[in-house]
Amino acid sequence: MRFEQLVENRILEAIEEGVFAGIPGEGAPLQ
Repeated sequence: MRFEQLVENRILEAIEEGVFAGIPGEGAPLQ
C-alpha cells in the first residue's frame, strides 16, 4: 500500500473518531 494511502486512511479514521470535530474546515476537503 502506498504511503499516501496509509496517511489518508489514518486521517479518515481520526475524523470518524471526532478528533478533528473542533477544527473548522479540516474534514470538508477530504469528504
